[in-house]
Amino acid sequence: QQRNNKDIITSVPDQREPEIPNEINSLLQKDQAQEQAVVRSLLDFGNLPWSEDSSVASYIFMQMDEMGLMDCIDDVQMQQIISHYRKWFDEGISPSAKNFLYNEDPTLSEAVVKIMLDKNELSPNWKFHYEGNIPTREDRYREEVASTLHYLQLKKIKRLIVENQTDLNNNPDPEALLVILQTHQHLKALEMELTKKIGTVILK
Repeated sequence: QQRNNKDIITSVPDQREPEIPNEINSLLQKDQAQEQAVVRSLLDFGNLPWSEDSSVASYIFMQMDEMGLMDCIDDVQMQQIISHYRKWFDEGISPSAKNFLYNEDPTLSEAVVKIMLDKNELSPNWKFHYEGNIPTREDRYREEVASTLHYLQLKKIKRLIVENQTDLNNNPDPEALLVILQTHQHLKALEMELTKKIGTVILK
């Protein structure tokens, strides 16, 4: 009888919350850091020129609109900061981090302060690529903006690959299958191209 009770006890399922694997935790933290980097680029460099007739902010918003990159910002606070910035930008204001310091939502103000304090420094490896003065973030702001957008583009493409794979798993007819396979090849080529571009940026 004792043995049977023991068997019953040991067969009760574990009611504890499952632990999130370290790999997933690291990925989520990396995603959050990259989304914050997009916002930081907008706050730091949005009013600077991207080209002769456009600013960094207008370029970022154009890229976001063309590829639907706003959907790749998962952090709600980052979404809100970008939306607030764009509203001011569309109204003809040249926003900066200061515009958020006295926002009616104190959590946004706190988030902006945290983002602005947490600036990544250039990697020490830059000394092997430059002689003399090592460039600052302000010297290389276009490269930083492009890098943050490449991350969002890559994230978007990875999601499209997953959606395309789902379509493939639904046993499409031969004509649809051909389109799906061609789409997969195109997305994988874009993924490889963006991965190479991101890999060429020397990070800390």
